[in-house]
Amino acid sequence: MSGDERGRKHGARDEHEGRGPKGYERRPLPLKTLTRVIHVLFLILLLLLMDFMAAPRAKAGTMAAGSDSRVERGFWQYNLETKPDLVKFVIRDKAGRVGTYKALFTVTAPDKRQYSSEKNGSGALESAVFFPNDFGAEWTRGVYTWTCTVGGRKIVHGSFEYCTSCQIRLLQTNFSPELYSGR
Repeated sequence: MSGDERGRKHGARDEHEGRGPKGYERRPLPLKTLTRVIHVLFLILLLLLMDFMAAPRAKAGTMAAGSDSRVERGFWQYNLETKPDLVKFVIRDKAGRVGTYKALFTVTAPDKRQYSSEKNGSGALESAVFFPNDFGAEWTRGVYTWTCTVGGRKIVHGSFEYCTSCQIRLLQTNFSPELYSGR
């Protein structure tokens, strides 16, 4: 083995190795600079992902024209009680963040006639109405649907059935907003 071969074997370089065009030496990026570039790219990617994930949630809170934005601050709680020939609907802002509001309760009878009753609410106090008494309605056998709207926003809705043998039977209740405390 010649001296040149031994030198190359132990890390010696040829004079043209590691040189770029026109004889400029190519230097690899220092590890510290490369690490910083990777961190910056990662942070940019993370910020983009957070923006995409936050956008649908922001859109979900948008409300229809004419609705009251204060309703969004409410931590709504409802209650539904049945008694012989009577249904009691209750709504309240459990945290009292909305202030004063008007709750509109609408019941659609089996014959598709609609009955409404409006009740003022304030703070965390309950607003309650009784069907059929507060609605000026009479009982008809069949399935009723109902909604409670505050500030143009449907808060809760559901259905119940009235028949002579079973009196009143709750069928379904669905809560509309994202923030609520349930029953």
